[in-house]
Amino acid sequence: MPFAGRPSVLGVLRLLGTLAVDIVVASAQVTAVALRLGRDPRSGVIRVQLRSRSDLYLTLTADFCSLVPGSIIVEAHRATSTLYLHVLDLEAAGAVERARANVLEQEARILYALASDEEIARAGLPRRRLGGAGRGGASAVPAPAAGSEENR
Repeated sequence: MPFAGRPSVLGVLRLLGTLAVDIVVASAQVTAVALRLGRDPRSGVIRVQLRSRSDLYLTLTADFCSLVPGSIIVEAHRATSTLYLHVLDLEAAGAVERARANVLEQEARILYALASDEEIARAGLPRRRLGGAGRGGASAVPAPAAGSEENR
């Protein structure tokens, strides 16, 4: 895989710090779901269209998402940069959209940590500032297109 990125020390620190927090929080959430007796969690498979077309960033996004308890990559389509994830406990309203947003935020953190300015621009993200997008950049996640399937 060719790498033409421009690693950012602050971006890498932000990526790894956020990953550590995500793992701890998700572990507590999965434990809570497991301890709820008499109620089976409603899980499902969701589709997430990534913004980057790079095999490297697709792979890293899939790996980082799989590290966080409560989700696992079921399939990755390289040609379309699409990930399919099995997500635990999609019971709450807006859970599918939140799960998609989490994956896109993870991808944005990876891009801000490792990608070149050109790759960040091609992905449609704001320019890098101090290792990340700053306010509103990485969390600005496009909504699914009208009429798109929910993939539950």
